Amino acid sequence: SPPATPTQLHNHTGRHPVAAEEDREWEWSTLRRSWYVAVGAFSFGVADCFGSGLLIALVAECPRPLVGPLQMLQDVGQVVGPVVAGVVAHVASTRVACLCMAALAVAMAVWAVTLP
Repeated sequence: SPPATPTQLHNHTGRHPVAAEEDREWEWSTLRRSWYVAVGAFSFGVADCFGSGLLIALVAECPRPLVGPLQMLQDVGQVVGPVVAGVVAHVASTRVACLCMAALAVAMAVWAVTLP
């Protein structure tokens, strides 16, 4: 027999039963992903708060002529960092980019703890 047409496959609501199930699965998947992203965004915000506070405290203790260049270096890092993360995510994957940023965060935490 010939294959069923899309019209024959639709149920009484006009929706294909498999497509409706896929939509429900997509909705749950999106909801779970959104929750993970929200928790991640909150965590990054808290981490950024601690990191920025540490940097501000360190810069405040520097001689006055160094404050400007150090602040400029921080600004350059905030411009270059997302670009590098985006390139890594594009070339490798988002997971690899997140792992690289996590490794960098651990390295910076170790650096901050070992400051004289």
